[in-house]
Amino acid sequence: MELTKIIATALLPRLQRARPENVVLGDKDHSRRMQGDFVVPDFMAPYNKRHHLPELCFCVKGKLLMRMGEFHYCLKPGDLSVIGRNVYHCESFVNLEQSYEVIWVTMMSVRELIIMHCRYRDKKHEQTGSLHVGISGEFIRRLDHLVEKRFVWDAVEKELHRLSAIIRDAIKKTPQVREVKDQAGRRYQHTQLEKALDYINRKCSEDIHLKNVAEYIGLSPIYLERVLRNDMGTTFLRHLTRCRLAKALSLCNTTPKTISEIAYECGFSDPYDFSRVFKKYFGLPPPPFQGQVFPLNKLPSSDTPLFQASKSLKS
Repeated sequence: MELTKIIATALLPRLQRARPENVVLGDKDHSRRMQGDFVVPDFMAPYNKRHHLPELCFCVKGKLLMRMGEFHYCLKPGDLSVIGRNVYHCESFVNLEQSYEVIWVTMMSVRELIIMHCRYRDKKHEQTGSLHVGISGEFIRRLDHLVEKRFVWDAVEKELHRLSAIIRDAIKKTPQVREVKDQAGRRYQHTQLEKALDYINRKCSEDIHLKNVAEYIGLSPIYLERVLRNDMGTTFLRHLTRCRLAKALSLCNTTPKTISEIAYECGFSDPYDFSRVFKKYFGLPPPPFQGQVFPLNKLPSSDTPLFQASKSLKS
């Protein structure tokens, strides 16, 4: 129950004892803004993420740099960063030789939040525990009010007291509260992956890149590529190509269009590239192929979200 103890002994008391010098609100806190470049080490995923719901980051040990919008700030133990809706943000080391620990309070939806305890040390990221908590819309409203009242400390202090009470009560009252190492991280990762696959499926005929998909779901391109490799054993480019091939195969089977028309409609740069890739995957060139049987098992299963549109294909 390490995470529960950290919440009880570190997060909640300090929320109630917070002072102006310990709280960074939104991306317009001029008093603590730092000068100089914000550098993310090569071994860290250069997150430049944003979320449609607000988020909290609480520093437990060590120091870290937190970038919000165009500016960055140094967080030390006891400091709290409140990140508003759709604000681009990422974190980094102050000193590569110094580790740090943070607690993230991340909104999954207006009814659920995840409290995560993360350590960054020896050039590695370790998530020691995650806690799912059911909440009400009041929590979201409190965070929004906190960002809005950045220059009125009395109001901010009152909001922090309310937030600590909401977190404490939610943990006590929610029957489905569970603490499982890495469970929440995997669930959030799966949700973002589903969004990415759906986006690729809808936009595969357009000139899209990994950066476009990453921006759409609010993750960094490097992190998204890593998730695709680890969870699905593929890459963005390979996924995109297979998605385009599934659409092309459907058009070839159901329409009298020429190779050139199908190639451009499915997002290939030219008919020659389409023919080359088609033959590589199916062992046969594109049309005419009426009555021929294609090895569809080379494509991912039609039950996966990426290829819902290809369920009607006939072998």
